[in-house]
Amino acid sequence: MKLLNAEVDAPTDFFIYSRYDFDNIASDRVIRSGVFDNLNYPDIVQAYNNGSLDYRGYQNDYIMTGLRNVSPVVERRVRYFERDEDLLEIYRKQISPLLPSRVSCIFAFSLYDTCKHVADYYDWHDGRICRYNLIDHNLNRVSRHNINIVNTYRELLIWAKDRNLLDSFNNQYASLCRHYWMGIGRIDFESFPSDNGRVYADIPPKCTQVWEYLIEGQLKLIEEYD
Repeated sequence: MKLLNAEVDAPTDFFIYSRYDFDNIASDRVIRSGVFDNLNYPDIVQAYNNGSLDYRGYQNDYIMTGLRNVSPVVERRVRYFERDEDLLEIYRKQISPLLPSRVSCIFAFSLYDTCKHVADYYDWHDGRICRYNLIDHNLNRVSRHNINIVNTYRELLIWAKDRNLLDSFNNQYASLCRHYWMGIGRIDFESFPSDNGRVYADIPPKCTQVWEYLIEGQLKLIEEYD
């Protein structure tokens, strides 16, 4: 199958840094995205197919997502949905509503080394890297995005919030979100703000091209690495 946002084939193997004991959560050793936990609801499948499914939102601590069966992982994402993810979801629906949502998807990498690099960057030490195969299904969706655009986007929000300037850089937020969902790799930081002469984008070294894959589907555990 092709990636939704690039004219290349989706990988057949995926690598995920997992904190779970798979023997305790699934006897078939399969992990499923949020939508694939809801395939028995025809209205959800229809909304997923036409791009109208509303993944996000909570109100007064109650989950308000359009999904009915909500896994602990998806519930945690929705409950702690912050400004950065909220804007990303808004732009996903504007740019290409059929792309996997960051609320519902499985996050993965196509290479072991990339997965390890990201785990080291975020200082993850309480799990292990696992290799999976994507199980064939006509509702599968896979897209590819530069994870470092999200890192830069979040750092810009922090930078602006610390200076009470959150609403001053809406064009930059929008640009980063568009680049992310369109699957663009490196981006130009020349238009980003500076702080007393120090260009905000001391972040470009972090914004090298590191592809993460967003998956709506089911992944079968093949191998675990210590």
